[in-house]
Amino acid sequence: MDEYTRDNIANSQEIHQVVTDIITDHAAARPSNTVKQETSYVFEDARPRGNKRQKTKAGDAKALSLAGVEAYAKAVIDLYKLQQALLLNSHPHPRGKTYHDLFDTLKRSETERKRKNYADRALGTVLDGYNVEDMVQLTDYWLSQNDGVSLRDPVDFFLGHALLARGESRRFIEFPDMLTLELPDEGSQTCTPLVIIMNRGKTNQHGRIEYGAAMRCKNVNVCPLNAVALVYYTLILNRVALVKFYIASKTLSF
Repeated sequence: MDEYTRDNIANSQEIHQVVTDIITDHAAARPSNTVKQETSYVFEDARPRGNKRQKTKAGDAKALSLAGVEAYAKAVIDLYKLQQALLLNSHPHPRGKTYHDLFDTLKRSETERKRKNYADRALGTVLDGYNVEDMVQLTDYWLSQNDGVSLRDPVDFFLGHALLARGESRRFIEFPDMLTLELPDEGSQTCTPLVIIMNRGKTNQHGRIEYGAAMRCKNVNVCPLNAVALVYYTLILNRVALVKFYIASKTLSF
């Protein structure tokens, strides 16, 4: 083997290693739900088996919904693209005629599936939600617990309600991300909203600066600013510099 050939082989191996490292780092940064659902057996095993957690009255597993199958399919296709980039999979792309025929059939049978499983028909309608009275009851319950969770949960819930933010985006919020801005000429009283800087989350993987804002509510039981103020008051009262709230094995620093 001459020197020119050896150099080409060495260069090819080095390029392949660099590409592999890039793809591996990118794969490690993918959303956790995508990684969990990367199973190649979804069409042959998962869907016929049904939902292991939800059962019908007869004790049988409920069929997976269209959204559930789509989530599995996206994860499988993502895994296929990763394997192709690493030159580990030479099969054709999964999103072919069979794929489209499958989802066309699922969409046609979705309504019948919901009726068969006695799905709540109010889901996804104007009746699917909560009102002010429900929010007041939640506040009464949390405050009656008189513990750290009773301070964490109102902040998480009411900021989510005001910001329309995903749970992951809320869990990354820290006190340095909060600020207040005075809005002049908004009424007879001073108008000072709470502004949240958000640069991490499921739909924000690259540190893009996003803003959310919450206004003070006349009813303190449903006011997001009041929920945050209770945490501040507790920190001052107990003379502690930092409190860590644990949510689903994740640390939310306040």
